[in-house]
Amino acid sequence: MLLSSELDTFERLHKRVLENIFHEDTKMEPHDLSMALLYISMIDKARGIEILLSKNVLDSVKIIQRSMLEQYVYLLFILKSDTVKRGRAYFYGNKISGIKYWNNLKRDYSDKELTNKISSDLDNEISKKGYWDGYDNYSDYYREKYNSLFEKGVKDKRQWFNIYGDTNTICALFKKMNMLDEYRFIYAANSESTHGTNMPEYLKASEDGFTVSQSIDDLNMDSFIIGDLYLGMEGLINYYKYVPISENISDFEDMEKVVKRYLKRKYKINLKIEN
Repeated sequence: MLLSSELDTFERLHKRVLENIFHEDTKMEPHDLSMALLYISMIDKARGIEILLSKNVLDSVKIIQRSMLEQYVYLLFILKSDTVKRGRAYFYGNKISGIKYWNNLKRDYSDKELTNKISSDLDNEISKKGYWDGYDNYSDYYREKYNSLFEKGVKDKRQWFNIYGDTNTICALFKKMNMLDEYRFIYAANSESTHGTNMPEYLKASEDGFTVSQSIDDLNMDSFIIGDLYLGMEGLINYYKYVPISENISDFEDMEKVVKRYLKRKYKINLKIEN
């Protein structure tokens, strides 16, 4: 089973890379924030999976695994090409999702007194920031930012990754990234767990009653986690053209050891460390 210290290795290295790329005169742009936040969340989900496995609480593991895989394919898609545009689409797409959620809640929620109060507080809070004149102005600003990223003629803007008009479903995104195997064997397979329809398959009935029996291959799960974290980190390092410095060479060496431990049969490790 993965150790917390092994996940610490990826988190520590990610932090070091960001600290060395972004400092006084180099600020993070929306696409940088998108990639950083995706990777941070992947590590957080990896920790959640390991905690649940250690306690033999298995029903939620596949849900988290599915979510982590989705974030991983997002990160790879952003890194593959047109990174600034794709990263901005992810960032602004999140803002648009929040706006849609609030608009729907305000329209449908039964307690209108409560939603009106929240709406007033939201207007005041946004206005205090000094960038927008209330919620409507805030919404218009992010809609314009988001919509401007889509190619001309693209009508379906529900998915941020459909900016070119050829990837309007998550399955299409996995296919575009040559990851249909991962989509079928993990993402689609874990759909029932996510939507709560999976439990009958684990039912073991007898005359005396019934039990629920689940099992997860810890080794395969650990390999999945380490593979995604390693390749995600490799993509970030390559994108930022980051060269290890003396202060964190040990972090790279530690990561290499972890990867070799779990993926020696699947991946050939070729991480060059330069002084």
